[in-house]
Amino acid sequence: MSALHLAVVGAGAAGTAAAWAAARAGARVSVFSAQAGATELYSGALDFRTEERAIVPALDDDVRAFAAELGVWNVGDRGRRVATSAGVVRAARGIDASLLDLEDLAGWHIAVADTDRFDFDAPLLARALQASPWAEATSTRFSAVRVGVLREPGERYLFAHDFAQLHEEPGRLAWLGQQLESARGSHDAWLVGPWLGVEHALAPRLRERLGVPVGETTSLPGGPAGARFAAGRERLFAHHEIASAGARVYAVEATGRVWTLQLAAEERNDGSPRVVVVDAVVLAAGGLVGGGLRLAEPGDTSSPGVVPTFRVPAPVALDGTQFATPGSLHGVDWAHYGVEALERVGIAAERGRVEGQRGLFAAGDCVSARSRTVLEAVRAGVEAARAALDEQR
Repeated sequence: MSALHLAVVGAGAAGTAAAWAAARAGARVSVFSAQAGATELYSGALDFRTEERAIVPALDDDVRAFAAELGVWNVGDRGRRVATSAGVVRAARGIDASLLDLEDLAGWHIAVADTDRFDFDAPLLARALQASPWAEATSTRFSAVRVGVLREPGERYLFAHDFAQLHEEPGRLAWLGQQLESARGSHDAWLVGPWLGVEHALAPRLRERLGVPVGETTSLPGGPAGARFAAGRERLFAHHEIASAGARVYAVEATGRVWTLQLAAEERNDGSPRVVVVDAVVLAAGGLVGGGLRLAEPGDTSSPGVVPTFRVPAPVALDGTQFATPGSLHGVDWAHYGVEALERVGIAAERGRVEGQRGLFAAGDCVSARSRTVLEAVRAGVEAARAALDEQR
């Protein structure tokens, strides 16, 4: 039997995990993704289920192995605790490796770097963190400590991604370490903004240099945490010889026992779309937020109110039941379903297999009634890849 040729549509946590799991099992994998998805916009905090952040569910071996190969996440047997950029202390199952893990710092004195950055109000942040229930319960102190992190006045206004990129240069990172070291007082750790790298998580290097914990708050959408995921993904793809194309898929169709993908990018000379033929497909293009699903056009009563953004024979469901055709010419009455239904609607799939389709699988935020979290997406991506491999056998 020849090796499975698997196409993965989407390169977020679910698509990357599916491609990784299939490639490790000997499959030939091609990934198609035209834009940044939800994972590249994430904060750096990793969860399984949003309603159970305080619970520490067990990690299976594949999720651990994926995180280790990605090289930018810290996950393990215990939960983590992070400071958000809004001054909230919250629990997480894992974190980006540049974030400061507060879990082991209970009762410590943590300095918040007070700089001239336009997007980082250290005194306000320190007061908010100090007033958090966790800080009060653990007698943890947060104080704004003045420190120079800018070399040029214009760096005050750089976006966090661009400012973090400056520290990829070893000399600049060493200089930042010197600044933090010279400003150190009686505190036990440093909390800084999302400034520590976009290609790599640089906080571990500063921790080693200073001998004290150093780390970031969470990132805002489009910040360094998402960029570090993307960089780790590209290194992982290269290591496992996974083909990756920045091409938009606009149709996935069954052709006998194979699947055909029609791509809007890389057109032929005659203007016809490029066609890719594969044995199986994993849909991991995201949900309504990530761009894999969209609201149907008003007046289109021939399809359910939510549809994939590309043509694919995948039924859409809400909480496991196929989504009803809207009764209004203006589309879905979300007041009837509740706005939270936007996160529960998606492709009908069970254990990674799309309902009623052989060779078609789905994972991540595009699947109905699944938690929209990073670690759940990884687990689901691995599950979808396994299902594709099992079907091939």
